[in-house]
Amino acid sequence: MGIRNSEELRKMGFKECARVKELVGEGIYKIPEKPGVYVVLRKAKENPEFLPKSHAGHFNGKNPSITKISILTDKWVKGTQLIYIGQAGGNGSKVTLRHRIKLLIKFGQGKRVSHSGGRLIWQVAGHESFLICWKPTLRKDPLKLEKEMLINFKNNFGKLPFANWRIG
Repeated sequence: MGIRNSEELRKMGFKECARVKELVGEGIYKIPEKPGVYVVLRKAKENPEFLPKSHAGHFNGKNPSITKISILTDKWVKGTQLIYIGQAGGNGSKVTLRHRIKLLIKFGQGKRVSHSGGRLIWQVAGHESFLICWKPTLRKDPLKLEKEMLINFKNNFGKLPFANWRIG
């Protein structure tokens, strides 16, 4: 099944979603301190506007911006709202969903934090309204579930989600 929208995510056990702007500050505390997988959705149906410069932070001196808009256009996946799949706590790590999503949001606010995965999210206009949905995974390694979701997505759409660069 290729994930196209939040309804399909709910069928997979994703119960909670919140807009990026709702998770800034105290809103982050609604996310559990558990391992799991998370996704980013863009609900708008029209083609996105790509920003010439990313809002993401420069970590270790690396500029997260893609200067050629044609690269962003080529990476865009039509027919789905899902633009990124990530995980927290995989392979025995103690990192939680709350911690990882908090880093993702801080990175998108221009902070110098380590979360370059999903960096293309922050070069799409309207990213503050994107939905982040999460699913704790207590019985399954989040890294394995993330990999399965990425492979499934690629099999259904012919490429990875817009803001993912590789599987695993």
